[in-house]
Amino acid sequence: MTQNNLFDDCCYEKCSLCQDYQLDQEALVVHDGISMGCSEIDNNYIGLNQIAQDSEQCAQIQQEHWNSCCYDIPCDLCMSGDSKYELLVDKPVMYMGVKRSCGDWSVLSEAELSQGDVCKATKNDLFDECCFKECSLCKDPGWAINWNHPLSYEGLASTCLDVYVNLRNEMVQDGDDRCQSIQFTLAQECCYKMPTNQCSLCQSSNGTYLNTNWNSEVDYQGERVTCGDVNALLSLEEIDSILCQSARDDLWLQCCTPQQGGNTGLGGILPTLAPGVSDSDESGWTGTSYDGGFDTTFFRRNGAQSLGSLYQLVLPFLSLVTTMFITYHY
Repeated sequence: MTQNNLFDDCCYEKCSLCQDYQLDQEALVVHDGISMGCSEIDNNYIGLNQIAQDSEQCAQIQQEHWNSCCYDIPCDLCMSGDSKYELLVDKPVMYMGVKRSCGDWSVLSEAELSQGDVCKATKNDLFDECCFKECSLCKDPGWAINWNHPLSYEGLASTCLDVYVNLRNEMVQDGDDRCQSIQFTLAQECCYKMPTNQCSLCQSSNGTYLNTNWNSEVDYQGERVTCGDVNALLSLEEIDSILCQSARDDLWLQCCTPQQGGNTGLGGILPTLAPGVSDSDESGWTGTSYDGGFDTTFFRRNGAQSLGSLYQLVLPFLSLVTTMFITYHY
């Protein structure tokens, strides 16, 4: 069985409360004695009751709630269905015996409502002249473009970005024969599907991120590159892919700096004290002391004695000075 065989038996055109008009998502109405939102009627009630377009029940709901739930918006010259096209603002066009720019015609059309006869007639006459949908290098909107990927285009060394800019300057539109030809030719070089779980060179197995030594040079796939370059290449891969796992195994010690306690301080950007470093090291430090209610933070150099030992040496000397001072005055 195919879709064509089952379509008539299984599918129907669902009733639309506002059809080509806008639905007020926040408005409330009373339907069958129950307070309901207009969006609830359009999205749930009509669907659950399988109310078809052009049926008597659909017409009754539209007539009952049209004024409360539906409204119109200003005319948009370059809006087609759910797609917004680019307006060629400065392009001059002769229309109704008057020469104006597309930008001027667009402003004038905004005085009309989108479902009005004037708006529909203006869009029908000017859309092809004034509205432009640029050619995308990737036909599938779910795919991303690797802008800096090097390639040969029309015999010249270029990048995917260069090709895109060239097509835009030449006003090549989506759907044109040339656009379709370029999409077919360059899709494999310029387009890639965004990974669901993007690979990151310095992401640990528990999901935390380590510091990346961006400018450190390493050997990767026969070339001398930086850790940052490798991370950019791996961003096109899934985190559980063989390429991602292999690169992390080979370059982990060279490119990734461990942190103590995961992401800390400024979102984990700053390096933290490495594991195993004690306060006797040069980078070590003591904590915070509290004396008489005052908070005092002190630091100690490598090899310095503790404050307790220092006090033991100083106190006898202070006692002797105090005794001599009292004897002299009395």
